Amino acid sequence: MRQLFVDKQVRCVIDDVPRPTPQAGHVLIKVLYSVISPGTETASLGNSSTVSGNNLSKVMGIIQSGGLERAIEIVKDKLNRLSPKGYSGAGVVVAKGEDVLEFELGDKVAYAGQPHAEYVLAPKNLVAKMPENVAMGEAAFTTLGAIAMQSVRLANIQLGDNVVVVGLGLIGQLAVALAAAAGANVIGIDLVAERVALAQKMGLTNGILSTETDNVIREVMELTKGRGADVVLLCAATASSVPANQAFAYARRKAKVVMVGAMGLNFNRSDLYAKEIDFKVSCSYGPGRYDRDYEVKGQDYPFEYVRWTENRNMNSFLQLLSAGKLNLRPLISKQLIFGQEATEAYRLLMEQKNNLVGILLKYPETAESDDQSGAKIVLRPVLPKQGMINVGVIGVGGFSRNTLIPAIKKIKNVNLSAVADINGVEAKHVAKLKGFGYATTDYKQVLADKNIDVVMIATRHDTHYQIAREALLAGKHVHVEKPMTMDLAQAKELEKLVVSSNKLLQVGYNRRHAPCIKKIKSLLANRNTPLMTLCRVNSGSLPLSHWVNDPHEGGGRLIGEICHFIDLLYWLVEAEIADFGFQKIDSPVSAITARDNISINFK
Repeated sequence: MRQLFVDKQVRCVIDDVPRPTPQAGHVLIKVLYSVISPGTETASLGNSSTVSGNNLSKVMGIIQSGGLERAIEIVKDKLNRLSPKGYSGAGVVVAKGEDVLEFELGDKVAYAGQPHAEYVLAPKNLVAKMPENVAMGEAAFTTLGAIAMQSVRLANIQLGDNVVVVGLGLIGQLAVALAAAAGANVIGIDLVAERVALAQKMGLTNGILSTETDNVIREVMELTKGRGADVVLLCAATASSVPANQAFAYARRKAKVVMVGAMGLNFNRSDLYAKEIDFKVSCSYGPGRYDRDYEVKGQDYPFEYVRWTENRNMNSFLQLLSAGKLNLRPLISKQLIFGQEATEAYRLLMEQKNNLVGILLKYPETAESDDQSGAKIVLRPVLPKQGMINVGVIGVGGFSRNTLIPAIKKIKNVNLSAVADINGVEAKHVAKLKGFGYATTDYKQVLADKNIDVVMIATRHDTHYQIAREALLAGKHVHVEKPMTMDLAQAKELEKLVVSSNKLLQVGYNRRHAPCIKKIKSLLANRNTPLMTLCRVNSGSLPLSHWVNDPHEGGGRLIGEICHFIDLLYWLVEAEIADFGFQKIDSPVSAITARDNISINFK
């Protein structure tokens, strides 16, 4: 499938990447429309330098800890990386995880947080079913509408309120329309006359054309009969703090000021303090945003306690469109065909010689089938060769990219055949950078490849057992990163399968291979006295929200990390564990301290 990116030279490119593979809790959507949001999507495009002081400091740190070779690998990885763009669109559900009951194949839906691409894989809580009478092109604005809606909800706008919207880009225009629909008297402020005129079509009562030196405060006070604004929605994107400080000045006492866009935070305290202004920051689409349990795992918030989540905001926006309360047609500055026309749109945006507000991308009907053939991108032919070992790698996280794969490449007679990851962009990026034959989002394609001899598994902990089991059944030798399994029953089951399959299975316990550890073992080799060892691990703490601490996904640090050092001691001592005991710190102050500080004694 094709996807839109911006490269390090700030050029828009369309690239072929493996199509996503359906996952639990997700739906696969064939995209028909997506929206380019000029402000959000071009905000970071000018900052492509990789040789800043901060980056140079990071590189020096990598050289000190991992050596020059590893630092070069990581820098090459960064320099060759493409940046996906896009986050709002609409299409049709073509596949889904078996546990997804909310959607059926063929459902027309709007989605959030996914790039401009012909297919997207979206978590179910970031997908909303479209009413029948809503046009697909307008539904593509749903994510942007949810952002504007969340700011209006935070402001708690009342009928007749004087609401000032600062910045009349796409989000600002939608905020104007929603505030007007709520019965407010809306005043819009922008630097561009065309945007002020456009906002009048969206429900604006009065417009103010401003620059930072204009007397905006006086004009707002005149329009509100000297009382000041009841609500201010700061939708502009600027490094300046002037718009915010102006808002505090023309807001009435106890007014609400909601920051929606990214702007300077050097506030003038006097107005903010003296007026007891209620200042809030609106977080994107609404409650649930950036919460992995909600967005990725699909755990909803109780309706009674969190009335408006990001998904409920999306559905509410679609209902307003269905009821005819909103007209988005004036916001479509251009409608372009996804492909070459899309790259031209980004060029226009970067030149900043236009007043484009909303750019709608329409996706052409493609001949690509909806089966799993599109999940694979072939970069070069992979054929069996006498004396060569063909390797397939599953999982391309940081450890896999920067440590595991470079180590494999140093081994003679090894051919990097295939790489698989649920993120197709990452899979292809690593495949091109490291020289693999093909990239796929479906690891089962690697297991089914008769040319592949060895499978390396570097995914998250909860998937190790299942993939290792399937790989052994497929007749592959297996290297699986620690932990091999998440519980003892799985470990015993895998052990039986290793014996019956007559294949090798290696667990990635690498501490025993360190040169200093090998030296220690050699010094202990000829002892004839009892041995006492002390292994102290100072690895720092992980936040409670880190995936390793998830009992289902990571298993906690005992299973996920301390296993390394248990293996190390086992290897040094060369004896079975006969008994063990442990102590931990009980901390009423810090759950992290209580969880991560542990002493284990083995006999």
